[in-house]
Amino acid sequence: MLAKDECNDVRVTADSLSLLVDRLESAPDVAIAFPRINDMDSETIQSLGMGCDIFGYRGWPEYGEGRTEPPFSEPTEIVQGKGCAMLVDRAVWREIGGFDDGNFLYGDDSYLCLQAWVRGYHVESVPDSVVYHEEDVTIGKNPLKPYHLARSKTRTYLKTFQLSTLLVGFPGFVVLFFGQLAKDVLSRGRLRLPAYRLAGFLAALATVGDIYAHRRELREAREYDDSEFLTPVSETWDVI
Repeated sequence: MLAKDECNDVRVTADSLSLLVDRLESAPDVAIAFPRINDMDSETIQSLGMGCDIFGYRGWPEYGEGRTEPPFSEPTEIVQGKGCAMLVDRAVWREIGGFDDGNFLYGDDSYLCLQAWVRGYHVESVPDSVVYHEEDVTIGKNPLKPYHLARSKTRTYLKTFQLSTLLVGFPGFVVLFFGQLAKDVLSRGRLRLPAYRLAGFLAALATVGDIYAHRRELREAREYDDSEFLTPVSETWDVI
């Protein structure tokens, strides 16, 4: 067990890891397991995972966020989880190739989960396993955060989903993205934040060669159509 001062933003509990191990060992189709993530030094839930719809929107708030009791008591399927704590099957990690080396700081959790789903594996949240997390300690309000968030999210979206999904969903992805830029300007009255977001989005599009090469490889490994795991749009706007 890690003591609180052994990590700058996460504290685990005594049985949090063993419960995740037990779940992976008892459910061979589950490749990634996430614990219940609470706010640091609190029993308030920060995240029990999240969905992802055809537009790349994950839904808000995250499952269980703000509650003190989880909305489900048993391990439950999710599309993706918060990467401050997760357990990944070693063979699946190797099959995927680990994290996307083209991303930096953000998006690794989403990338790994979506790549696992595409290959026919499942992702779950295990509410009995508990860790505590303090958000934004590592990078804080560094202006590069929105840049890397936008870049990683766009790359993951374009690298993962089928062409049929992108033809329908990518226009919505772009609309939501520019809607966020407008919200930044209207609510904050500053151009710096949306400028960094836009730069990240454009930087992702500049890696089209890497994206295309990955898509060709993934086509051979694909076991699930996107519809097998993507969250209905109606649910991303009305989560658990």
